This record gives sequence, C-alpha cells and structure tokens, in this order.
Amino acid sequence: MKYLIVIGCGLTDRPIAEKDNQTPLQIADTPHLDRLAQKGLSGNVQTIPENFEAGNDVSLLALLGYCPETYHGGTAPFDALALDIPLTEDELPLCCTFVQLQSSHNDMVMKDFTADNLPSEDARVLLDALQEQIGDPSVRFYPGIGPHNLMVIKSPAFSRSLNPPMELIGEGIRQFMPDGEEFKDLVFLMNQSQIILHNHPYNRNRQKQGLDTVNSVWLWGNGPRQTLPPFSETHKKSAALVTSSLYCSKAWGNRLESMLLTLWGQTGIRLPVSKARWIQLLRNLTPMILFICISRRSRISLSREIWTTKSWPLKILIRRLQAPCSMLSTAGMMLKCYSWKIM
Repeated sequence: MKYLIVIGCGLTDRPIAEKDNQTPLQIADTPHLDRLAQKGLSGNVQTIPENFEAGNDVSLLALLGYCPETYHGGTAPFDALALDIPLTEDELPLCCTFVQLQSSHNDMVMKDFTADNLPSEDARVLLDALQEQIGDPSVRFYPGIGPHNLMVIKSPAFSRSLNPPMELIGEGIRQFMPDGEEFKDLVFLMNQSQIILHNHPYNRNRQKQGLDTVNSVWLWGNGPRQTLPPFSETHKKSAALVTSSLYCSKAWGNRLESMLLTLWGQTGIRLPVSKARWIQLLRNLTPMILFICISRRSRISLSREIWTTKSWPLKILIRRLQAPCSMLSTAGMMLKCYSWKIM
C-alpha cells in the first residue's frame, strides 16, 4: 500500500461575515474533495501539542511523522539548513522578512507581512543595500524566497522566541518589539533597516507609483538547531515531498531521502499538472509515502484579505488537485501497478 498525503496549509481559513459566516473552503466548488469525504473515512488528528503555539512549523513536523516535542526548533535554523548556510557556534540565524508597516497614532501597525508579495529579485536588491550600508561584519544577509530571507548575527541564543510577523497583521508592533539588554543590537538593526529602506531608490519609485513602500524588516524564527533523523530510520518506510516552501523543502525533504519534486512556483501553483503527469509521477515514484504540501493558502489566510481575493487561489488549488484526487478516489482509475490511498 502507498499513501498520498495532501497538506493544504491554511485551507480551512475563517468564517466570512459577508458570506453567511462560511469559510472560503465552504464557498468553493470542491467536487473531488467532496467525493473523497463521502467515500472515505473522516476523523480528527491533533498536530499541535498542548504546550505549543499553533503554527505550520509545529504542525508540519507532526504531519511528516516527527514529534514536535523532540524535534521542533526555530524556523530560522531550518531555513539556514535549506539554504546551505554554514553556521559557527557563536552565530544565530534569524528569519529576515520584508514587511510593510503603517503609521497609526503613536505606533506602527503591521499591514502586510509579504511586503506586497515582494519578488525575490527585488528582495535581493534591498538585501544588498542592507548588507552594504549596515557595514557590520558580524551581520550577514542571505536571500531566500520572496520577502522571506535570512540574517545571521554573532550573538548568544535569546531567552525567548521572537514574534512571527504573520501573527501580527493589524496589530501595533510596539508591544511585540523585543525589549531588554539581550535584544538591544537586534532593535538597532531593525531601526537601521527602516532608515536604509526609506531612502532606497526602490521605495522612492514605489512612492511615485502610489504604492506602499517596503519600509522595514522583521526579525524572528530563533530557536535551537535540530537535526531530523532520516524518515526511513524512524518509520521504516521511504517518502517523498512535493512543496514550494523554503522552510520544509530541502531542510525536511532531504531527511525523507527522496527527490524533491518541483510542481509549484514560489508564490502559488503555477505549472499545469495534468492527469497524465500525475499518473506518470505516481507510477515512477519509488517511495511508499508522497507528501504534497501547499503553503500558498496559509499566506492568504493569515493576510486577512477579503474573500474575493482568497477565493481565486483556492479555486486554482482545487483545480490542480483534481487530477490526483479524481484518479485516486475512483476505483476504475487506480494505477494498476500500485494501490494508493489519499489522505
């Protein structure tokens, strides 16, 4: 028996008052998912231990078969692993996310943690400016994907976790800024970044176009460095991972001892995946478990955008899943060479 496990991060979302308190998933036309639910078995699974804050970094570990209590670390150390960034013992990796802050009375409000879906090439331009103008050899910036990048600083580990920007949408940031002597250099760097970004030609051009500027970075994701044991050693089965997420692509994918299959782009599902492509993929796949992790919905869900904006990528996601879902949920279209179960 082989297993296809589809993980739709943020798929459930929240009820929308303007749509009779339905969620985007309830509004969407999902015939294949409906059929799977009707012909399959439904149940609940707790992926977030009671002593953990809810987040993809915790739930995805559990869904991939790794106990969060044992293997959970910070997001940034996994990103450093994914980007092949060597770290010395005295260096601390931090997620460096470009964001858009909005003035509000005597505070700044987190308006957009994606910085208007900042493209990777634009992020590189801004990172180069930060690296050059901060001019501190103990601080290094590394490009990641889109607005989500990495900063490495020589520093002892912090005593508490920093707040992720995606959890602060619509909130004044003052109460969430790190305080205390141990965070003094970090706050200084964030303030420096705001000055550098404010004066950058990239943002001046955005202002001329009437667009919000990319006016700050948000540093977060600190935590202990963890090493995941190979999936085959832990579960005595082989597995493969399909994802566009920097966080779990190489950092987790190489622990599955598999090929990393690229079907999706960094900002959502871009490539058409036909039924024939899925049949070829599943027929040639040697691992016993195939994880498909789609993270685009999570970003949109957390952004608190209006329902019309949310519904478009959901429709695309459902359409791209039609091929494997329809194939695997209909007995007559099962692959002859293997028996698959979809979860």
